[in-house]
Amino acid sequence: GADVVLDYTGTDRSAFLSLLSGAPLRVGYEKFASGWLRRWAWPFRSGASVQAWHTIDFHHALASPLGLTLPPVGDAGHLKLPATMELPALPAPYILIHPGTAREDKFWPPEHWIALLQHLHGQHGLPIVLTGGDWAYERQHIRQILAGSPVPVTDLRGQLNLAAWAGVIAGARLAITVDTAAMHVAAAFEVPQLGLFGPTNAYHWAPRHPQSIIRRAGVPDGLSLQPKQRGAAMPLLPWQSVAAAADILLTSPRRIDAPEQEVE
Repeated sequence: GADVVLDYTGTDRSAFLSLLSGAPLRVGYEKFASGWLRRWAWPFRSGASVQAWHTIDFHHALASPLGLTLPPVGDAGHLKLPATMELPALPAPYILIHPGTAREDKFWPPEHWIALLQHLHGQHGLPIVLTGGDWAYERQHIRQILAGSPVPVTDLRGQLNLAAWAGVIAGARLAITVDTAAMHVAAAFEVPQLGLFGPTNAYHWAPRHPQSIIRRAGVPDGLSLQPKQRGAAMPLLPWQSVAAAADILLTSPRRIDAPEQEVE
């Protein structure tokens, strides 16, 4: 069969590399096909709208102009840990929190995390494990959480390689994260999880498995996701709402349906 290039990036650099590939079937997004280089690079183009679709569906649609169907990959539960992987010795079960992300506006206030940790410790008595990166802003954020919380926390920030970090997330009884890579890793292992959103739209990024719940700043719990939902500042997401969702996930013996995951 003919060689195929699917250009998910949509930049001049990726368009140039598409041309250099020499593949006869090259596909890009119509949305990004401005200028002669990109239009020349992508003779086939997908009209999928990043604003109207979940990101997973948006990427799957790139193959449609060629009449191709990408091999199905589930939204969640498609990764498994190797049996030989060595992981840190941790008490089980445990709650994992990952407070950090790459954007300052997606951080949840330290005082909200502190109140949530106190609730989780008092209500459920499970050990708390924290993971994170080494960005200066994130280090300061985590220091504030740990300094203000009377709850014991196992701090693994900066101590794990990528594989071990994924393994620690996969082993959690519950993962609570902001909108960041840790949220997607938890979904990949279908870990019961809480995703906290503010400036970014959960319609495009939320985990979509039955053991996930999202909470959104400035939006009442239970409202359906909308493709053009306006973002809100993270401090507007009350810790009590997150705590109530955590209680559901920690006390339910079965998979739950999260009404706020339904889309219209």
